[in-house]
Amino acid sequence: MGAKKTMEQLRFREKLQDALDRAGEVLESSIRPVKVESVAHAYSDKFVVAESASRLCAEAMAAVLEGELKVPAAKQREAGSCLKFDSREWCEYSRETQREVKGPKTTFTSEQSGKFYGTSKHKVTTETTTQVTEHEWRHGFGYKLSLVRRSDHSVVETLVEAEREHTLRTVSKETPPKQAKVNAPEVLDLKALDAAAAIDRSKASCKTPRRNEEIETCLAAFASIQQFAHRVARLFPGATGKPAAAQFTPTKTPFSPPACVALDASECRPFSPSDREALIAEMRRSFDELASCAVEPAESLLGPEEVRLRFALWLLETLSNDYAGAVNYLESLLYDQLSAAIGKELTPEAFADYVVYHERRLFAPEFRPSQFAFAVRRSADSFPDGELRLAVRGKSETARTMCRRVETRSEMRFAHGATTFRFDGEKWAHAYVARTFARGAPAPLELTARARQFSSFLVMVGTLVGPDEFAPEHAVVVKNKDEVIIPLLLEPIPTPKEFADAIESLSPEQRAFCEAFRQMQLASTLFAVLVVQLKPQVEKVLNLDPGALTKEIQLTETLMDLFIEYQIPTSMLSYDGPTTASPDAKIDAVKAHAAQIQTMIDDARKRDLELTAQEAVHRKLADDYSIDEDFDENSIQCVKEEALFGAAESFGGGGGDKNRKKKCAMPRSSQLLSAKPARARGFGGAARQQQAPIMAASFSMCAANVPPPVPTGVPAATPVEPTSAGGAVPVEPQLPADDDWNEVGSDLTSLPKRLDENFKVLDTDSQLRPTTIKPQTPWMKRYKKSILAEPATVSLDQPALDRERARAFDLLDALTRSGALPLESTSLHVLVAATHAFDRTITDTLVVDNVDVVVKAERASLIIASTLFDRPCADLVLPDKLAHIAQTSPNLLPPPAQDHDDGRSDDVPTADEAS
Repeated sequence: MGAKKTMEQLRFREKLQDALDRAGEVLESSIRPVKVESVAHAYSDKFVVAESASRLCAEAMAAVLEGELKVPAAKQREAGSCLKFDSREWCEYSRETQREVKGPKTTFTSEQSGKFYGTSKHKVTTETTTQVTEHEWRHGFGYKLSLVRRSDHSVVETLVEAEREHTLRTVSKETPPKQAKVNAPEVLDLKALDAAAAIDRSKASCKTPRRNEEIETCLAAFASIQQFAHRVARLFPGATGKPAAAQFTPTKTPFSPPACVALDASECRPFSPSDREALIAEMRRSFDELASCAVEPAESLLGPEEVRLRFALWLLETLSNDYAGAVNYLESLLYDQLSAAIGKELTPEAFADYVVYHERRLFAPEFRPSQFAFAVRRSADSFPDGELRLAVRGKSETARTMCRRVETRSEMRFAHGATTFRFDGEKWAHAYVARTFARGAPAPLELTARARQFSSFLVMVGTLVGPDEFAPEHAVVVKNKDEVIIPLLLEPIPTPKEFADAIESLSPEQRAFCEAFRQMQLASTLFAVLVVQLKPQVEKVLNLDPGALTKEIQLTETLMDLFIEYQIPTSMLSYDGPTTASPDAKIDAVKAHAAQIQTMIDDARKRDLELTAQEAVHRKLADDYSIDEDFDENSIQCVKEEALFGAAESFGGGGGDKNRKKKCAMPRSSQLLSAKPARARGFGGAARQQQAPIMAASFSMCAANVPPPVPTGVPAATPVEPTSAGGAVPVEPQLPADDDWNEVGSDLTSLPKRLDENFKVLDTDSQLRPTTIKPQTPWMKRYKKSILAEPATVSLDQPALDRERARAFDLLDALTRSGALPLESTSLHVLVAATHAFDRTITDTLVVDNVDVVVKAERASLIIASTLFDRPCADLVLPDKLAHIAQTSPNLLPPPAQDHDDGRSDDVPTADEAS
């Protein structure tokens, strides 16, 4: 129903006040009825009011059936009694008749001349009469209302039986004006009148005054009476809606006792049996008053009895509708009181804020959910190079997760192509709980990696495919105030109970496929992020002391540019001298190597510029000048300078002399440049032979400046490792050795399966859904081209992400010597997600289901935390909360320990052992 009132509820509230006013006039001597919310009352009083409304509606309907449909009160209570309505309609040809139809009269003046009296005038009136042939039809309607047995529908007593007939006339004999038909019988089981009963509040199904078995039974029973009355009323000829007697103003409506949802203003009690009899008597009086005024059109087939019967049927529909409005009104009061207590409409965002507050007071400090925000730094006392942060998309708050640091002794690895990389940094396991209402989808997340100025690190996202194997899907280098935003999509999968119910009746082959596919889905719930700090790895691969590049900002920037942009092998930059040298000496050696490489790159860039300029000169001489021009050396030099300037601009240069054409003394060439050259397209025939000497001359003048070609395809140098003697030996990549040691809970790949098993055992409501986490495209990247430039934003689609991934792995390949060196200063974050899905909205869950959503959210958090930390729930919460947990979620706590003969007690089982 929701917190917002529907149009039906608003209409009922208007009708409620009118009904209470009329009830107050009738019962002024015994009770003063007022609205429930207008008097101080307890929660149990709402149950009493709901029971009173049920009795009023049942007694009012019984009175209508007895007084208008002639069903005796004694027969209404007999077991197996039903009400049956049979009807038929006929149209039979009667006879042919002739009748005269007079036309309009016409009057005119006639003149008559005489011999003695002259001309006389007098008026003449004429009238046309037409003989019309008509066909008469006997149109009739017959019905019978009977009391029958439920078993075989045999008639026990005929209550009402009548036939009505009138004459219809047509000018055609072939088509009757009405179709003859026998309507299907309508049957009503009279046991619906016995539905009103006291509400048993001890039943588990009894949730609220509106949501319980007794009220639901009454609603269904009274709805069956309403449907019977509606179908029977539509069988009468000409019935299209309300009967003529029902076309009245609100001030003259028949009194409806079920609409009186009230308590006594002084004693806070519902209506007594004598009060109910008085209200029903008022209903009969108002019904008689209005039914006596009912008039059907003269041509109608129905008589006064049928009009009154239709009016009674409409009143039965009204009573049923008012009863539904009454019990729904009681429920709407709960919505109003809930909003009044909170002071605003309860939203999922407000509930999420409360969950954060509640978990601070529930969990012990070391197990309390915290914000997913980690500084990327070498050590605890080092200045951070950046930040890794998880947030809900569209919100500024950082997402909160349960976090556990995982201690393992084995290295982890990931592969790219033929290279296997190793790392052994800190590892963190996180659990994120998304809460949805009314079967909504969980809000997507955003993973943000932000680097500080003059800092850089590498981020890889993927999943774990083994206890010691990471499978990266994307990789990106973040440096110099870059900010990379990675969208993450959360997709819940069925709960363990839903999955078990779905495969229960499948074949063994189908079940095996579904189970295998679910294992793949559970593996997709394990999302991993690997952060690799680049500066410590650069120091290691260049044989520098730890921390040597901390203050070498320019050198670090140059080295990163050489590694990323030019893919210079690290062996060409590393220090290969004695290991006993001072840190400054090692830095100076690396600087010298970097300067040499930089000089070589600058020379190569200069040669590329010159070569590009020469090619431009050749194209200009070949395309823009005719074959009969005479060029001197000065003119060709000016063309070369012009082309060189354009090539420099294309390589990012500029700042040349804009007036170089004026400085070149080339009068003939200037005329030639301004003239339209005569070309021979395709350089065919004599034109090609005449241009050949010019091309040869231009190549001969530039031959001295053309550098030798740079060889390509030279194999990369083999990674080397300095020895104690100062030499170097090749190092082969080493795979981590298998280690049989496995700490409890350290195998993060088993976490999704253990969560699924605990959900199946401990989540009795079947609301916790494992949730897959998948990175989406495009990513967003904010960057600055230079330190003083304005920030820019670029969208990284799949091709751009592939390029970023290739650059990142090229850098890793260089910094690890193709996997020979392990990665240091890494941080692996493994995130598993679950969705706590409520079937209704927050307020509907509280009001309709009468469920404390805080207790449900608390239980879900405890189940997930117990699995993540591999600890019993009793160890996770504060000591003063154990009694509360034992009352609200006893299945999460171990049973009381039983003493043995030797005085020892049982160990406390974990959530996994309980499952």
